[in-house]
Amino acid sequence: MQKKYVREGKFSIKNKKTGYTVIEKSYKEGILHGPLKYYWNNGNLRLKGSYLNQRRSGNWKNFDINGNIILEENY
Repeated sequence: MQKKYVREGKFSIKNKKTGYTVIEKSYKEGILHGPLKYYWNNGNLRLKGSYLNQRRSGNWKNFDINGNIILEENY
């Protein structure tokens, strides 16, 4: 019988060329749960929000490549 892998905790992915983090996200029992951040290739924040049991929750912000807020939404 094959053992099933379930994601748990914080994960991040880095761009091999720049060394900057591209994404940071959290899982709880295999589903998105907790803070999520996407970054531009220059290292600036692109998107910041949070998930609660696989659904967007709270305040979400989208940023342009220079770090200026271009969209803000509440869930």
